[in-house]
Amino acid sequence: MLVLDGSGSMWGQIDGVGRYADVENFVIARLYRQGNSNDDMHLQLLAVSNGNETKQAVQIAGDLRGYDLEQLLKDFEEKGAELTLSKRGREYQASLSMNGWTLQADGPESVETDPVTVLRSMGDPVLFSGTWGSEQTISEFNRIEILEVE
Repeated sequence: MLVLDGSGSMWGQIDGVGRYADVENFVIARLYRQGNSNDDMHLQLLAVSNGNETKQAVQIAGDLRGYDLEQLLKDFEEKGAELTLSKRGREYQASLSMNGWTLQADGPESVETDPVTVLRSMGDPVLFSGTWGSEQTISEFNRIEILEVE
């Protein structure tokens, strides 16, 4: 299990947590925003094995769902959240826990993707940061802590 837990502006910089062997072999639990206006936010599990992608995603913000993205980003920064990549057997799953707050009034305090089966996972634990593509992003960390190694 890999967990990214925190608050502050890291939620604007950190994209996900996962295991990375190379560009054709990795698995990641990530938050991403899409669209021209970036009004949508999704929790996604992305597994790439020998260059073949498998994805499971849950929309957690967007106009169609009635979420206020600006308020969500503020809540992430002020209240924090926990992004987790977990593995049971050959199945990986991404989850997002909001540390006691909810995405909407009377909404759940956590969301998760459906599991994805990965026959052979490999690679070191990683934090994904910034944009996907040729652009570069600088991320700063105050602390990184490994709580347990299994």
